[in-house]
Amino acid sequence: MPAVWSFNTTVRNPERVQKFLLTLSELEGKIFDQETQEEFFALQIKKRQYKPMASTLMDGGLIDEVNRESADEIPDEIVERIVDIYRPKSTNAAMRGRTTAGILNRFGLCVALESKGPVVITELGKNWIEGRINDQDLFLRFLLKWQYPNFVEDGYKSFDIKPFVGTLHLINQVNIEWARLGNKPVGLSKEETMLFVPSLSRYSELDRTAEMLIDYRKNVRKKNGKAKVKYQESFAKKRVKEIFGRSKSFSLAMRDLNDYRDSATKYFRMTRFIYKRGHGYIDIAPDYQIEAKRLMDTDDASAREYSNYQEYFNCLNNINLPDLPWENEDDLTLKINELKRKCKELSREIEGHSVEEVEKLVKDIEEFQLADQASKLEEIKNKLQIDRLKGLRYNNKKLRECIHGIENSMSKRPKIVTTRPSLDLEWFVSLSLMVLNDAVEINPSYVLGDDGIPSGFSSGVADIECYYASFKMIVEVTLMLSRDQWYHEGQPVMQHLRNFEDKTNTHEKAYCLFIAPFFHRGTLNTFWNSVKYEYEGKKQKIIPLKVEQYINILNIIEKKVLEGKVPRHNDYKKLLDSLYEESQNASDVYSWISGFDLKIDEWEKQV
Repeated sequence: MPAVWSFNTTVRNPERVQKFLLTLSELEGKIFDQETQEEFFALQIKKRQYKPMASTLMDGGLIDEVNRESADEIPDEIVERIVDIYRPKSTNAAMRGRTTAGILNRFGLCVALESKGPVVITELGKNWIEGRINDQDLFLRFLLKWQYPNFVEDGYKSFDIKPFVGTLHLINQVNIEWARLGNKPVGLSKEETMLFVPSLSRYSELDRTAEMLIDYRKNVRKKNGKAKVKYQESFAKKRVKEIFGRSKSFSLAMRDLNDYRDSATKYFRMTRFIYKRGHGYIDIAPDYQIEAKRLMDTDDASAREYSNYQEYFNCLNNINLPDLPWENEDDLTLKINELKRKCKELSREIEGHSVEEVEKLVKDIEEFQLADQASKLEEIKNKLQIDRLKGLRYNNKKLRECIHGIENSMSKRPKIVTTRPSLDLEWFVSLSLMVLNDAVEINPSYVLGDDGIPSGFSSGVADIECYYASFKMIVEVTLMLSRDQWYHEGQPVMQHLRNFEDKTNTHEKAYCLFIAPFFHRGTLNTFWNSVKYEYEGKKQKIIPLKVEQYINILNIIEKKVLEGKVPRHNDYKKLLDSLYEESQNASDVYSWISGFDLKIDEWEKQV
């Protein structure tokens, strides 16, 4: 019997959910029996989405191929040999395929259950992987419905909770009580979240859990030094025993609880209702207080009764459910007034902005319906938050942080700052552009949370638009490997660049930096055609740059700034021209990009 609720730690961040859904879509129409489950696991290995441990493979050739740094797929014969190794194990290949599919079923993104017939990617799943639904819409709607017990996951009959809604209630109750005691509300710390949130199994336990948490916090704050550490460890051991009994060792239980806390925080942040305070605290986001209050007024976090699997699944799969209780005239008016206040406040903080300009923008949208006004004001607020980041220009300390952030997003076990590694990469690349360039404007397409950190992507547009006095550029970043990179970055990147060229009237004068750890051969050859020949009748200036090469450029710029030789936009244009022009002389894409490192070294000497 489960003691806690959690997101599947096998798929502990949304990045992997989307990648696995893309992979599962290749099996649509097949019965999800043992053979298909094995095939699903095999495809994960083939696409380098899952890396078997060396201790499992026990073969130098297999280990070398699995660890090879490449965007190309692992050959079929190698994959089959690896799957053979897993077949006799207790956690065999089929079981691993079922486990991965489990979280996709949970979200209503697919039907991948042997008892339910062929694999189906639902309309919800298709809309998400094709970019017609953004992360916030998908995860907010899901988390408002996600509950225990349910008809997708077994073993939770004693539960009665909607985890996300229950977490909002717990944070709110703790904040109210903490304020009543004369303190400033701060949300929940990492330790408090770990020890009290995943174990919240019944909505009727909210009051008691809030009281326990407050008592724990008061006792922690009364102590210092070794006494504080001793109390925290003693309480944690007691709490683990309350949650798990004797079924888990203390160290394993604490590791699991921390994993559950970490994955839940990532998913909850994607709704934008939860934001990160300093020192690891999470709280209800200031700009979503109205929505959160209305939600808690109308939903006590108890599980809803469904008559059967299909009724529950149909509800999960419907992006229009549940009805959002704050979408009424009174709440929308409150929201709009709060957004107007926030926009004016932000405009005062940004050099070169005026409240009058913001007031004019606000005035121009008053003719729209209330819901559209709120949406437009959200966009204005997001743009102002991004404009505020431009104060980082030439901040060398921040540039070093960006370099570390980019490197971290590439690591095997990244410490995720945003909500997923690819968003981390986009975030730190955009910040580095703001720091190092004398750009007229840098416009990333992500959505910032109240903590000033991106919570999700905007789909269907370039990742970053850059405007300089001497040129214009878009930047596209990806962590995708295998054919998925080719399918989802090839044509879309060329289309984004063409749309940007049309919008800015800069045909043959606009650049695109495509930054990735490695390039799939299909991606490179798709770009090669547009660079060497044409895309929709005109050549394009797409420059595929490896992440390590981009980091090298940042290191060069950091060194130049320390030497007092601050590069300007015309210096960056010279580098782009140098990288692009070789394409016109090269015979193929590989001979072209193989010279990039030398060109970057030559540019360093010229700046």
